[in-house]
Formats: sequence, structure tokens, C-alpha cells
Amino acid sequence: MKTRRALVAIVLLLCIIVLATLPFLRDLYRVSQVATQFRFESAVQREIEADATHKASVGEILSPKFMAKYDLTSQKYLDAQGYFSPTGTDWANWSLETRAAAILMWNNAPSLSTWRIYRAIRQVDDYYLSNDRTLPVVKVVNACFSQ
Repeated sequence: MKTRRALVAIVLLLCIIVLATLPFLRDLYRVSQVATQFRFESAVQREIEADATHKASVGEILSPKFMAKYDLTSQKYLDAQGYFSPTGTDWANWSLETRAAAILMWNNAPSLSTWRIYRAIRQVDDYYLSNDRTLPVVKVVNACFSQ
């Protein structure tokens, strides 16, 4: 009887642990999927830009079509000088996928792991929780990787 209770308690504890970690694991999976797809689409974009026969237009180079999927088109986040410069306010409204794509856009090191991307997202979130949201996201992202 005691072993049965102990077994039920262990199974119940494992179920609670799994349920508690599911959102975290789901977020890691989503970041992983975005990283894989973003890197592939970036490689395709570099091939398009390097094609000597079919020259890409300046607009296609400055604002690749695949970036619209991540809601990171250059025309949407222009600052007063006309530069692409999303801020902490924009960051707060982005989905996890857009945040991961933004980090990859600014720091696309081949060795950048899913875990490191996820940690950078959390670090930027934490920064903007207690600091000025008018600071450009690229500055905060670069600071995450310069530590």
C-alpha cells in the first residue's frame, strides 16, 4: 500500500513538473524554428543579392521580402532621421518570433544557439521593464552579446 502511494505521488510530481515546464519548452521550440527558418531565408537572400544575372533592386536589398513575415520591414520602424530603429515600445508589442528574428538580424553569428537567443530575449525584456523604452532595440541587443 505504501509503495502504491509513493508511486502515485511520484507520478503526480512528474506531471506537475512537466506541466510547469511546458510553456518554457514551447517557447524554446518556437525560437528554434524561427532561427532555422530565418537562417535559411537569409542564405537565400544572400544568393539573390549575389546573382549576377538577375540583379536585385535596392528596395529588395534594404527590405527583403522575407522580413515582412517577421513584421520587421524597414519602412515600419523609421526614426526621425529615416533610419530603421525600432525601440523598446516596439519590442514590447512584438511576438516571440519577431523578437527572435530581430536578434538574428542584428547578431546572426552561426554559433548563436537557441538557448542564447532565448536568453537574449529575456535580457532585453528585463532591461525594458525597468528602463527607458525609447532606446533603440539594437543597442540593448548588442549589449547582451558584448557581456
